[in-house]
Amino acid sequence: PGYLETEKIEIAKRHLLPKQMEKNGLKKSMLTIPDPLYPDIIRGYTAESGVRSLERVMGSICRKAACDIGDGKAKKVRLTKARINEYLGRPRYNSYARAHKDEIGLVNGLAWTSAGGDTLEIEVQTVPGSGKLMLTGQLGDVMQESAKAALTFVHANAERLGIDEATIREKDIHLHVPEGAVPKDGPSAGITMAVAIASALSGIPVKGSVAMTGEITLRGRVLPIGGLREKLLAAGRHDGCNNSGGEPQGSGGCTGGDKEGVGAALCFQCNDGHGKGSGLYAEAQRPYKSRAKGKRRKRGPVRVRFIKGGLLLSL
Repeated sequence: PGYLETEKIEIAKRHLLPKQMEKNGLKKSMLTIPDPLYPDIIRGYTAESGVRSLERVMGSICRKAACDIGDGKAKKVRLTKARINEYLGRPRYNSYARAHKDEIGLVNGLAWTSAGGDTLEIEVQTVPGSGKLMLTGQLGDVMQESAKAALTFVHANAERLGIDEATIREKDIHLHVPEGAVPKDGPSAGITMAVAIASALSGIPVKGSVAMTGEITLRGRVLPIGGLREKLLAAGRHDGCNNSGGEPQGSGGCTGGDKEGVGAALCFQCNDGHGKGSGLYAEAQRPYKSRAKGKRRKRGPVRVRFIKGGLLLSL
C-alpha cells in the first residue's frame, strides 16, 4: 500500500540523503536538514505512495548545497524553510488550513489515500425548500449512497436529536465536500455526513477538534473501518485532532499505541446495537521520556468522554 509519512522521514534520513550527498561529493558535516523540515519537504514537494520523488527532491537539495559550497557562499549548509523555497521553488502541493472552530454543519472527516491519510471537511447548509438533498464536490456513487443513508437516519431519529419535523420538511439540504476538482469516493464518510446534517438541522455546533470516520447504517450502527494508521496520522498532522468512528477491523473496540509511530492510545466510538450509540471516544496521548534516564515511560490512562445520542455534538 505504500509508506507512511513517518516511514518516509526515516528512509530519507537513513538512506536517501546519505546516498545523494555521496553522489554530489558532500561530506556528512557539509549539509544538515533539521528533523522538523522533513514533513514540510514530503508534504510540499511529493505526493506518492513510494519514495522516488522524495529521492529526486533530496538530490536537488544536495546539488544546490554543493553549488553554494563550491561558489564560496557557505562552508556548511543548514537547511531552513526559506532555503527550501530557494532550492526547490514554491511548494507544488498545498493543503489549505482546516477550520478547528466549533461550527454548525461543518465536520472533519478522515480519509485513506494512496499517498497516506488525509482529512477532509464536510459542509452542510440548509436553505428554504421542500426537504431535497443536494450533493456537490464530485462525490462517487458510494459517497452519494452514504449521504442518503445518513439523511434517512437523521430523519428517523429527528425527535431524539432535537430536530423539528417542520424544519426537515421546509428546508433543502446542501451537502458539499470542498476541493471539487478532486474525485472522492468510499463508504467511511457516513458518520461524518450524519453528524454534519444533524448539526445543520438542529443548530448545534460540532467540535472542530474532532475528526471521525466510519460507515453508518440506517439503524445508526457505525461499521468497522480500514486504513487505521493512515487516518490516525492524518488527524495528528492537522493540529492533533481527536479521533472517533468505527472500530478498526479485527479489533474489540479499543487499541493501544500504534507501533508504526502513531504513539496514541485510543478508544473508538461504539454503538449499543439499537442506534442509541451511547459510545465513547478518547483523546490521543503520546508517550513521553523520563528526564532522569531518558527512557520511554508508559502512557497514562486514556481520557474518555461519553457521547450523548451517539453523535459528537457540542451539547
